[in-house]
Amino acid sequence: MADTELPRILCVDDEVNILSALRRQMRSKFNITTAGGGAEALELMEAEDPFDVIISDYRMPHMDGAEFLKKAKALDPAATRILLTGQASLEQVRTTVNEGGVYKILLKPVSREELHEAIYGAVERNCEKKSASNLLGNQFDELLKSLAP
Repeated sequence: MADTELPRILCVDDEVNILSALRRQMRSKFNITTAGGGAEALELMEAEDPFDVIISDYRMPHMDGAEFLKKAKALDPAATRILLTGQASLEQVRTTVNEGGVYKILLKPVSREELHEAIYGAVERNCEKKSASNLLGNQFDELLKSLAP
């Protein structure tokens, strides 16, 4: 399978070691892109093809994960979003889930198995959303054709 056929995953964290570990753990199964913060990630999202899954740390300088995921949702509402956190309060998590449209929250340290399971679930969810959207689009097109004189 070519890299372009693999699900596209964007990992955002200010800790280089965590990004390196994520890349090593997932590179054989996913097309991984990393960013060292929210601003860099948003630039990548604007410049590249859409991502299937976006994984973000919560605590980052300049732009926390909640703010980043909210902006990421506005840029690419179809991407499935996962939040990694080790120290967020319940209120912070609630806000992130509600405003950032987060699919899953993973608590650090996260095991490789738990991370892979969450990503596979997110990729599957993303595929289901795309299929449903395509089906609705096709049904709408058929409806418009049937209404045409």
